[in-house]
Amino acid sequence: MKKLITLILLISCASAITKVSVPDAPCISYIGSGQSSELFTLDEGLVLINITGDELSYCGVSLLHPDGDRDLLFNDWRSYNYSTLAVIRESGTYGLNINRAGNWTVKVTQVTNTG
Repeated sequence: MKKLITLILLISCASAITKVSVPDAPCISYIGSGQSSELFTLDEGLVLINITGDELSYCGVSLLHPDGDRDLLFNDWRSYNYSTLAVIRESGTYGLNINRAGNWTVKVTQVTNTG
């Protein structure tokens, strides 16, 4: 059985509601502290990235693409928990640069757009 979650996406200054399916398969998960880089393989499509921390502190996270491009995912001071949906344009090895004080856990989950 698949879990369904609803995410609100802002597309070209217009809002749209889309449903995505989060597979029951385990997500990629890392536990760390302070600054770190993690590598993993992703398939083309959508990916849900969540990072939680044990203290209220700065959180800066960038997604690194195989071609060298990077997307800034989080750059904030106001939360223990951040989540975002990212588009993966081609399958390959990706990375996360994580800069967060204290202990943190990051989860990366491939999702399926259900319309």
